[in-house]
Amino acid sequence: MNSHDLPTSQYGDIEHQNADILQLREILRDEIREYTRLSPLKAYSAIAAQWLCILALAAFAITISTWWSYLIVLPFIAGRQHALGVLGHDGSHYRLSSNKTVNDWVSDYLCMLPTFFSISRWREEHITHHRFINSSDDPYLKDFKAYEQWHWPKTRTAALKVLLGDLFGLALHTALEPAKRWAPFFNVKPELSAAEKFRVWTFYPGLVLAVSLTGNWFNFLVLWLVPMLTFGIFFVRWRTIAEHLGLGDPHDVNGTRHVDAGFIERLFFSPLGINYHIDHHIFPGVPFYNLPRLHQRLLQEPVYRDNAIIKDGYFGHNSVYSDVVKG
Repeated sequence: MNSHDLPTSQYGDIEHQNADILQLREILRDEIREYTRLSPLKAYSAIAAQWLCILALAAFAITISTWWSYLIVLPFIAGRQHALGVLGHDGSHYRLSSNKTVNDWVSDYLCMLPTFFSISRWREEHITHHRFINSSDDPYLKDFKAYEQWHWPKTRTAALKVLLGDLFGLALHTALEPAKRWAPFFNVKPELSAAEKFRVWTFYPGLVLAVSLTGNWFNFLVLWLVPMLTFGIFFVRWRTIAEHLGLGDPHDVNGTRHVDAGFIERLFFSPLGINYHIDHHIFPGVPFYNLPRLHQRLLQEPVYRDNAIIKDGYFGHNSVYSDVVKG
């Protein structure tokens, strides 16, 4: 599947796009197939790498079996859970496999269901976000307006309160409320397909059975749920702020940020190229492993280079932090 095979809704409505984004798509019209070419091996290898890291970290904590061994692995496990979510995000754009059925089975079983989301429900809302980015019809913008934790810029004190609240699980009720729309457990739209219901009703009972038979409920709680609901929410919060908040009156090319993240920042805040967010919104058909090359190509175009909001990192000089934390 190439970019031209994607549903047109993934590229947004023409009336919601300005001349800049249309110009870039026209400039790269003949080249884009190269960037959208899929390599399922790269996608599956990335999925396997996250799970191997998670298993190795869990094995370390369990083997050492001290309070500090459990504590030290929490942010690293949360970072790999974040990466699984990013891979599920690629799956929502049918970027894991050219076979849509395989794409969704892999996305659900290995990325989304372990993090308590459903690929179809995530896709429904995420594609709407792409169509109507930063407009009144953008479902994410509705959340940003509804919850004070998403109102940025903030003062240092207010920012610290939000981020520490996330880190220590003190704001779970507001952090998780929007996630109900993406979970497979609630009676919300869209309805799950028969195939996805099968995946849900095999995955979760299988998980409960496996954890029960091995007597690993404590480890499941501490090494899976705790990192997801503390460090995980903190990482996703800061990455989402970087993507869409504190931008003034944004549209298209400057409707999000690109972050030149360092190694540590990519490990936790922007795994697997999610920091190439402008490029992703212009060309959602490009899989994560081709985004760096696409970015270098786009930098050659003045319409991109002169309008894109490019930050040197998530923290420090010319960073996301310097954009959204004031005073």
